[in-house]
Amino acid sequence: MREIPIDSLVKLPPWPVIRGAGIGGQTQQAKASRGAATAPDTLNSTQYARLLLLLGEGEQEGWPSARGYTRGSNAYETALLKDIYINKTPILKASADPNNPKTTDFNFLGVVVDHRYGTVDQSSIKGFNATESQRAVGLPVTAATPLTRTITDSAVNAVRITLSWQALQQYYDPKNKVSKSLTSSILKGGVKSPQEGDVIAVEVKYQIQVATAGGSFKTVVDTSVKGRSGDQFQRSHEVEIYGPFPVSVRVVRITPDSNSSKVNDTMVWSDYTELIYAKLKYPYSSLLALQLDAKYFSSWPQISVDRLGVKIPIPDNATVEQSTGRLIYSGIWTGNFAEAQWTTDPAWHFFDQVTQPRYGFGHRCPPETVDKFALYSISKYCAELVSDGRGGFEPRFACSINIQSSEDAYQLINQMASVFRGMPHWGKGSVTVTQDAPGDAIVTVSNSDISPEGFRYVGSSLRERHTVAVVRYFNNDKQDYDFVTVQDKKAIQLYGAKVANIDAFACTSPGQAQRAGEWLLYTEQYESEVVMFEGTVALGVELRPGLRFRAADRLKSGVRRAGKTIAGTTTSLTVDDATQTDLPTGADATITAKLVDGSLETRFIGSISGVVVTPALPFSAAPLIGGTWSIDNNAMRTSLWTAIGITESSQTKYMVSALRHNPSKYDYIERDIPLDLQVFAPLEIKPPAAPSSATAIAVVNPATRQTDLYISWEAIPGAVEYEVAVRTV
Repeated sequence: MREIPIDSLVKLPPWPVIRGAGIGGQTQQAKASRGAATAPDTLNSTQYARLLLLLGEGEQEGWPSARGYTRGSNAYETALLKDIYINKTPILKASADPNNPKTTDFNFLGVVVDHRYGTVDQSSIKGFNATESQRAVGLPVTAATPLTRTITDSAVNAVRITLSWQALQQYYDPKNKVSKSLTSSILKGGVKSPQEGDVIAVEVKYQIQVATAGGSFKTVVDTSVKGRSGDQFQRSHEVEIYGPFPVSVRVVRITPDSNSSKVNDTMVWSDYTELIYAKLKYPYSSLLALQLDAKYFSSWPQISVDRLGVKIPIPDNATVEQSTGRLIYSGIWTGNFAEAQWTTDPAWHFFDQVTQPRYGFGHRCPPETVDKFALYSISKYCAELVSDGRGGFEPRFACSINIQSSEDAYQLINQMASVFRGMPHWGKGSVTVTQDAPGDAIVTVSNSDISPEGFRYVGSSLRERHTVAVVRYFNNDKQDYDFVTVQDKKAIQLYGAKVANIDAFACTSPGQAQRAGEWLLYTEQYESEVVMFEGTVALGVELRPGLRFRAADRLKSGVRRAGKTIAGTTTSLTVDDATQTDLPTGADATITAKLVDGSLETRFIGSISGVVVTPALPFSAAPLIGGTWSIDNNAMRTSLWTAIGITESSQTKYMVSALRHNPSKYDYIERDIPLDLQVFAPLEIKPPAAPSSATAIAVVNPATRQTDLYISWEAIPGAVEYEVAVRTV
């Protein structure tokens, strides 16, 4: 426990008393002509506010400013005061030396601090061994009308009664019986021989009585308050109570009520507090206890802390970088975890939240149902250093959050995943997460893989695309929320300023908030196109939300550059159709094939002979018979997409929706490297050929005596409009 020094109280000297032998009449004249005297303020009420704060569930690491000192030492307990803020101001200045703090280093005096880390066997905090429930009264207690309150909770062990006087003093009046009855002991040190008009002390006698189960009252406190106070004075009495319940507590004023305006002694029962004694250890709960001197605060202060948070399991091949909390990996991970440690890694905080049975979802998602190896890859990407925008470097993603209320499970899981641009989903019997990070496509989808309706494209309206992002994050230095503004200047020139306000969840870094804003603006400007199609069961199982695929749409590109593999070896691939397929042979042409191991592999084209394509370098394995192949060159590339939704449309079909993907966006956002604006279709789109056959039937309408012409033809795949011309002969 750490107690901060309190300034010594300044005691005012007593009022001067004129003394002297004098010459008869002169002495009497001086005595009669002195001004009104005021007795010293002898009543000083001291009240303390005691707060017990729950900082977090689970064992916590400790305090940032105390790192480097031995836990439990005086220096450690002093240094942590830099991380406790009262009304956004630290108790101890950041420049203070924890080994030798000066009184001037403290922004607040009279503060007592104690804390616990949240271990299972931690001790209780002294002075906080009772739960308290305060009840307001706020009524005057008169000699004629005592006040009574009844306690019905049989668990209550004691009651703390707080009495207050707005002022305790009187103007001396020789005619007033109360003034005459005052003893010199009350007045000594002040006005020894009071005259009319002097401000002197008051005495109020009172009792506190207790009655159980409707029985008679018994006096448990019989006392008085004596002295003078020019401002509010309060006094508390803690009274133990015993059953049977209900128990009635009564405050009785013994001193008669004054009917003179010259006497200020009105007694008010302010409140009472029910106390339940218990040595509460609060296992697995990190605690902060504060005792504050009420004279320094006019109301309950706002308390905030800078804290190294909960310890969580991390891979056994990882170490924590103490300055940032990121994980540094070495060697190969075997899937085992080390002892729980503090970290800011969002991937393993996600794992902990999902699998922890006490405060997470572990009662439904035990660790074995979560794809930890997917999270391992995500964690490594999160830990990579990127520019912080201020000349330094920081982890790409860090998680600093204090969840203070119950949240919907689905919503919280998605919020936790959003820290690292993740997309959680249930698949193949486990909870897995995919991340928007650099990665290769896992499959190529062509028109031969989907239903006859083909690919359908939807784009967002220009009016819905934001050009300015205002990102809110928590600034630890200010102990308050702060904002970062990100602008897309080119888009502002085209569309004007359209502001989006977003919250960077679990973010305390302005650099990370900046990147979140840039990501939002990029996605709205360049990833606004969505594609939808219906595929087979095999395709629906292979694709998962967040995974990438290549789309070769012959209707959108105007040419056929994808199909099925008929035969293949490591040195050749036989396509399914050469006559209707555009097979470029330039030096920039590449072919991508699905191999027998299920992977995609790309090779430059060495030569093409009929339906046989020879790669410049052999494939690492033979192409899969029936697998999809595709061809790209600089004039036209297969488009890249990220799956965002996969739903079962029938027993044999899955509906897939995906978002446009540009792999150069990561360097564009993090390193300000220009985007590679890819060409997915040739500049000249050839219109489809007219239907090869059409029939027309002329029918005379007897009602109108007009000839109606009915024309029909075979539909052209992908056509959305036809132009019809009729010529009479």
